Amino acid sequence: MTLEHTGPPPQARRVLPLDGRTPEEDAAARLVKRVYTEEMRRRLTGLKGRPSFYEPNPRWDGGPPRLNPEGSTVEGGRTRGSTWLKAARVLLGKAIDPEDYVRRQFEAHIQGIVPMPNELVSVASLKIYEQSRQYMGERLAARLRSQGAVAEQAIAQLTRIGHLSRVDAWEQVVRRPPRELTPLFRYCLARGAARELTGADAARMVRAAGALLVDAAMEYMRNPTAYDRAWAAMLPAGFQEAAREVFARRFAGEDDGRED
Repeated sequence: MTLEHTGPPPQARRVLPLDGRTPEEDAAARLVKRVYTEEMRRRLTGLKGRPSFYEPNPRWDGGPPRLNPEGSTVEGGRTRGSTWLKAARVLLGKAIDPEDYVRRQFEAHIQGIVPMPNELVSVASLKIYEQSRQYMGERLAARLRSQGAVAEQAIAQLTRIGHLSRVDAWEQVVRRPPRELTPLFRYCLARGAARELTGADAARMVRAAGALLVDAAMEYMRNPTAYDRAWAAMLPAGFQEAAREVFARRFAGEDDGRED
């Protein structure tokens, strides 16, 4: 006699690849490889004076043991793990934006030999990144002052010369900004304006800020500690937590984190 299953269907188990990577780790690993490839092409194009079509050696992707010409396994051969995945796991574990990390490695070695893929998360490379984060605080403070001046000038011109209301001027600077204004600054500007307004005007600025949340969050996550110090008075309440959630969702393949 065949017994029919009458209870709730069993939950599908999360099947991971053989190397155990999660979807978020896989997304981060692909990002590390893509950014490394882009930066190497840019570096080689500058050095050689002609376009580079550099592609990383396939061995960094990992795979089965290497074989001798006759087809036998190389002595001591074993399955090789992905170098990109190793780097991604380290960076995600430290809540470091993989794209920002890889680009800073190339900036730090602008006149030297860049790290090989298997050196990306070495002790020396991690130290270089931390040092760049430490002096970033002074640069961020200066950038905040500079952007504040640019925004004030743009708003003044729109109200005095363009004859816009202050609310319209605020929204235009947030949505169609001067090129000096970054997404994080514009997000904070919009949220700050919303606190000063009421009703429909406040709602307009909240919507303008919401459209910038993802880009603002990723900018903030490049160096959250330095931003917390240098932009403490500018960051709206609750933003830091929202930024970390956006960062996590980016590599989990969930929604884009934009505010409604």
